[in-house]
Amino acid sequence: MSTDDNNESGPQPIKKSNPPFTFLLRSSGVVIGLLLTGMALAFAGGLLVGGWLYRGSTTPTQATQTSKVDKVASDQQAKNDSDSPGYADKIQLLSVKARWVNSFSGRSVGVDIKVKNKGDRTVKTLTITVFFLDSDGNAVHEDDFTIANQEGYGQTVAAIYDLNVDPIKPNYIRYLQSLEAKNVPNEWKEGAVSAKIKTVELE
Repeated sequence: MSTDDNNESGPQPIKKSNPPFTFLLRSSGVVIGLLLTGMALAFAGGLLVGGWLYRGSTTPTQATQTSKVDKVASDQQAKNDSDSPGYADKIQLLSVKARWVNSFSGRSVGVDIKVKNKGDRTVKTLTITVFFLDSDGNAVHEDDFTIANQEGYGQTVAAIYDLNVDPIKPNYIRYLQSLEAKNVPNEWKEGAVSAKIKTVELE
């Protein structure tokens, strides 16, 4: 048999190959999946950023409101601080006297204080510090005395001891007697005292 006969023995099978567009479709599917995943991540990130921006936009408003309240309180305190020290010069200490007395609680010191408001403003709070001196003129003890006070505690104490601690109007004189000083040591020389204005607040 010849070689030509072997070549013509029958039709040869044809090998199938994938068309080019099939590969393109598969590649496109992968790309679309990646795009959808990226869009989902971007949307989630946008929500997070939006929430952060919203919180950031509200926080300054609240902080501004708080700062305004603090500023008003600070300005008022600054006004009181600026008025009070200067106004202390307008509070005249007319007399401060002290002596040993016997009370229900034992031996103590009774203090009499007389002051005058020489200014043009009403004093709503006035506290005076009295220093008790020894024979050498050195302070061995001190005590604070409320001369005017509108607060509840001051009014309660005043009611107990029958004291007048109402605001002091311009040109008015306040005279409080037998105010008790506690824990004054025996080294104090009876009658030897000095005093200074500790607190002044105006209406």
